[in-house]
Amino acid sequence: EDIAVAAVDEVLRTIYIHPGAHLQEQELRFVIAHEILHVALRHLPRRRGRDPFLWNVACDFVINDWLIQMDVGQPPAIGLLHDLDLRGLSAEDVYDRVATDLRRMRKLRTFAGSRGDMLERSGTPLNPAIPHSTDLDEFCRTQLGKGLLRHEQSGRGLLPAGLIEEIRAL
Repeated sequence: EDIAVAAVDEVLRTIYIHPGAHLQEQELRFVIAHEILHVALRHLPRRRGRDPFLWNVACDFVINDWLIQMDVGQPPAIGLLHDLDLRGLSAEDVYDRVATDLRRMRKLRTFAGSRGDMLERSGTPLNPAIPHSTDLDEFCRTQLGKGLLRHEQSGRGLLPAGLIEEIRAL
C-alpha cells in the first residue's frame, strides 16, 4: 500500500499499520486513535471540494494536538504534524491557514507519507452488515455522543474544547 506509518480506509473499515515503522506500544495507541478519529469525526465527507492532501494535513494538525493534550499513547518518534499556533482551531480553520502556504504544506508528510492517511477507494465494505454512508454518519454521531456522556459522567478529566465542539456539532 506504500504507507509510511499508518492509514485508514473508511469504506473497507480498515486501519493499515506498516510493520516497518517499528512503533512501540504507546506510539501504536496514538496512531490507532489518530486514524479512528478521522473516521469518527467524518473528515472524509466534510472535505467538501477542498484539496484532499491539504485537508488531510489540516485534520492531522487538529487530531494530533487533541491526542497530545489528552495524553493518549505517545506521539511516534518519527514525527507528526503538530503546531501549537493552531491549537483550538477547527480543521476548517486550519485548512484555510495551510492553503495560503502551498509550497511549504506540500512538503509535509502524514502518517501515510506524501499522500493523506485517509484513503479513498471505491467499493463496498467487507462486511455488508457494517453500516455505510448515512448509516455510518448516524453510528458515529451516536457513539461519539455516548462516549462524551460517559466521559463526563466518569469524571476522568478534561477533553480539548475543540474536540467537545466537534462531537456536539456532529
